[in-house]
Amino acid sequence: MSTYKEIAQEARDSGQVRNLSPIWRDWKKAGDTIIGVFKSRATVISQTNQKPFETYTFDTDEGLVRFLLGGVTDRDVGVLLMPDHLYQVTFEGQEKLQGGRKMNKFVVEEIITADESIGEPTEELPF
Repeated sequence: MSTYKEIAQEARDSGQVRNLSPIWRDWKKAGDTIIGVFKSRATVISQTNQKPFETYTFDTDEGLVRFLLGGVTDRDVGVLLMPDHLYQVTFEGQEKLQGGRKMNKFVVEEIITADESIGEPTEELPF
């Protein structure tokens, strides 16, 4: 019988190991894009202002990627993301708001694969 260490080494040697630690992705410039399968959303409390915000984890060609979208996008789009669906998220830059604040703008598109079809939504939209 093999030890766990030996099993793990055999798995690494045969390429059967998957890293579950996501890399963090910041949005730096307009046009930055992530394409991947939505896996999860987690609520985190800001250390700066004690307000909750969402982080998103996508499975991409680079592996698992985690990122923020911002409060407005969380409410407008984040609630529509469905696990195991393919999406493209593109950063469009920042929009200036009153009081000198800024808001990140995104385009989020669901990618319909060949085995899926666009039809009537299966659930009512939350707005």
